[in-house]
Amino acid sequence: TIKADEDRSLNTWIDLGKENKENLLTQKEEPDGVTEPDIKADIDCRKVPFPYSGPGENHIYFEIDDSFLYDGDDNEVWIVMEYFDSGNRIKLHYDSNDDAFKSTDYITLGNTNTWKTHVWHITDGRFENRCNGSDFRFISEGAGDIWINRVWVLPFEPAVPFDPENPEKHND
Repeated sequence: TIKADEDRSLNTWIDLGKENKENLLTQKEEPDGVTEPDIKADIDCRKVPFPYSGPGENHIYFEIDDSFLYDGDDNEVWIVMEYFDSGNRIKLHYDSNDDAFKSTDYITLGNTNTWKTHVWHITDGRFENRCNGSDFRFISEGAGDIWINRVWVLPFEPAVPFDPENPEKHND
């Protein structure tokens, strides 16, 4: 159940880099989730390298603080990722009521070499830390490196286009 239902200004976020800045969202390193700090287009971020020396495909994992969101039936949230548009594709896997690694469609990257955002609308989130101890992860599935700067989990539909400098702005 989302604890922020009554206050739409509440959200959980992480700003990735050499030292992550967190608000109720943590990035976790796993054997198949190896990241490294990087600077891309003058932005401090995390790189998800591929190829890498771990098992299978490489991911970047995130855990939502249980005080914000945990084990609900069909939790509705919007997951927003700020990524560097270079490479092939990125997909989201998340802990849903049906599957601990439910997969979304890919976003196809356009190789503009700029920072962009993408919003996933999740209507069946369980978020019980069943995704290798986390709640969701991003993956390129062997399609090359990916760079992530910031991630938000919002209990409300964000404004379109999403404004990373004003994430509390929403559609009514």
